[in-house]
Amino acid sequence: MGLRTTAVVAAIAVRNLARQYRRNLLLGISIAVGTSLLVVTTAFTNGLTDNLFNKVMTYWTGHLRVTEYSYVTRRSDVIREKARFIKVIRESVPGVKRIDEVASVYGRAVGNGHTALVALLGIPADRTDFFTPADMLQGDPRDIFRTGVFPGILLYKNTADELNVRLNDTVTIRFQSVYGQAQAPNFRVVGILPSRNVFQDSGVFMDMAAMKTYLNVKQDEALALNVVTTYPQDRQKIAAAAQKLRDALRPEAAGVRAIARSGSRSADADVFSLALSSGDTPQARIGDELTLVRGDMASFISDKDGILLTEPLARDLGVTLGSRLTYTYPRQNGEGPLSVDVVVDGIVSAAGLPSGSSALANPDVFYRTYFWNLPTQRPAVSRDSPIFHDLLPEWDVQPNAADSDSLTRQMQHLDRGGWRGAKVDVQTMFAIASFVVDLQHGLNLVSVIAVLVLFVVVLIGVINSLRMSIKERTREIGTNRAIGMQRGAVRAVFVLEVAFLTLLSCAVGVLLAFGLVALLGLPTIDAKDNPFGMLLVRSHLYFLPAPASIVFSVLVIVAAAAVIAFFTARRAARMRVADALRHYE
Repeated sequence: MGLRTTAVVAAIAVRNLARQYRRNLLLGISIAVGTSLLVVTTAFTNGLTDNLFNKVMTYWTGHLRVTEYSYVTRRSDVIREKARFIKVIRESVPGVKRIDEVASVYGRAVGNGHTALVALLGIPADRTDFFTPADMLQGDPRDIFRTGVFPGILLYKNTADELNVRLNDTVTIRFQSVYGQAQAPNFRVVGILPSRNVFQDSGVFMDMAAMKTYLNVKQDEALALNVVTTYPQDRQKIAAAAQKLRDALRPEAAGVRAIARSGSRSADADVFSLALSSGDTPQARIGDELTLVRGDMASFISDKDGILLTEPLARDLGVTLGSRLTYTYPRQNGEGPLSVDVVVDGIVSAAGLPSGSSALANPDVFYRTYFWNLPTQRPAVSRDSPIFHDLLPEWDVQPNAADSDSLTRQMQHLDRGGWRGAKVDVQTMFAIASFVVDLQHGLNLVSVIAVLVLFVVVLIGVINSLRMSIKERTREIGTNRAIGMQRGAVRAVFVLEVAFLTLLSCAVGVLLAFGLVALLGLPTIDAKDNPFGMLLVRSHLYFLPAPASIVFSVLVIVAAAAVIAFFTARRAARMRVADALRHYE
């Protein structure tokens, strides 16, 4: 069709819409209501996703969380080589926005005659995206970094009300350090934040440096590292990044570069440990890689202070079986060198070991000393070395947990004990809070159902409306065809009628949706003790309309209506002129 014909066809379509306004009004209302429900549902889902994934989960766990667990006589969850882990994360994970150090603990807060369970969270002084005075109901957030009689804390309003405290009141918080010591410091409330939702309201903020002191965590350590990426909602990309990080965190052999002493003699020594287990036989780990020259392997396995020396190292120290010696190495924690007393239970050949001045300690020696006293220097062992897999590793990398239930089972296994050494865990926020993902999927399903219902409404409404319109306008169609209107133009009239009606109805529906969103966001909802509170932001329903999504949905609805109209209108376009003119209602 030419431009002039198109203009005539469009004018006829608009005229017909106005002539049959009653029928079109009902169909238009149905489409508008369906569109508004679709936009409101999508905006609510987007708001929930933004709140949970970009705020709550980023705030609590990051998009990836890296933790390290150590167990000797008791369990402690501390990353002891923070700088090394941060370096590995930045080198292996693409799109890292920031890495947040975690210093937090759950405790019981005692206020003015009331108590509450809170999560005490350390905030670093250089955190640039921390709260500003504009975010506060009262107080200045930077006051937590000021020195005073009591350290400063920030509370959310709901928690402050629950504790019956106000600005400048004193709060006692009871918790345990990472090594089990009971702590009950006093804090001064220096700021009150507006409550957001049930997840965040339990947070209590303080200076991270002071927090780590209370937890007995050194400044070069961290309880965990939260990795925030630039693709928070891309589950597959987050999972791939987690796997890449697990691969990059493959452990080296646990070992120390030490000075060994026996009497007046000393020598440099690379001390490792054999990875023995309860099922090992006396000759376990001694095969093609090592040759026991002197000594009894059974005695070494049973001797918790035993060590095997290479022949060159034994000669340098002038020791033999049963001799006692001490090896000393500097520690990363800055507490000075650590000295370890051991007993020589065997002499082995140097073949297969990294150097002629090597030693292999009973794993109990390393469990008592190494994992909580990391050395400043480690001897390197090639992964291709035949003996590498026989040596005690720095840590074990935990398997991936698919969801919250799997992660809970892993934690229960760790809590039950029965293991020693260190384990490193890398988990995604989708596994840590899979219930949040399930909730999002449920809401997305609601959106899909809304779209399907709307399509059914459009389909039935358009088909019925067009059939009635074609039947009523058969003689008119015949007249138009008689004066020269082509079949394509006849078909285009009905398609444009439906397209114009659907587009106008969708526009009204979008405006109605924005009005509903504004209205539904007005009421203040008190859901402090209700899981429904996770849907709220500052005690209000949170909607986040996505313009691109709305435009796409409208275009899909209009296109669907036009396609339905096209196939339905073919009947009108195929009428014979004579038959159409003889038609009588």
